[in-house]
Amino acid sequence: MMVWIFADVFMRTLFNSPIPGTTEITGEYFMVIIIFLSLSYALRKKDHIQVLVLFEKLSDKSQSVLKILTNILILVVLIISAYTMFNTSIDSLERNIRSSSVLGYPISPALFLIAIGITFLCCRLIVESIEEIKFLISDKN
Repeated sequence: MMVWIFADVFMRTLFNSPIPGTTEITGEYFMVIIIFLSLSYALRKKDHIQVLVLFEKLSDKSQSVLKILTNILILVVLIISAYTMFNTSIDSLERNIRSSSVLGYPISPALFLIAIGITFLCCRLIVESIEEIKFLISDKN
C-alpha cells in the first residue's frame, strides 16, 4: 500500500498525472487486506487492545472461564457477521456491483476478503477457547 501511494504521489508531483482510483483502491482493497486478514494474527500474538483492570484481579481459573465465555459470545457475533458478509459478497458478485469510482472495479472480492478475515478470526477464537479448556482440565488434575 505504501509503495502504491508513494507511486501515486510521485506521478502526481513530477508528471501531474496521478494513478487513477488510488483513493478507492487503497481504501477498499488494501485496507481490507491489511485490517481483516491480520485480525487473527494480532489475536494470536496478543497485539490487540485489552482492558485488564478487573481481569487481572481474578484467579487464573476465573480468567480462563471468563475468556471462554467472552470467546463464545464473540464467536456468535462473528459467525453471524461472516455468514452475512459471504452472502453479501455472493450477491454483489451475482449482481455485478461495481465501485462508483472512475475505474468501476467489482466490490465482491473485497467483501470476500472481509468474510475470510472474519472466518480466520473465528478459527483463532476456537483454538484459544480449546487451549483455555485444556488449561481448566489440567488445573483440576
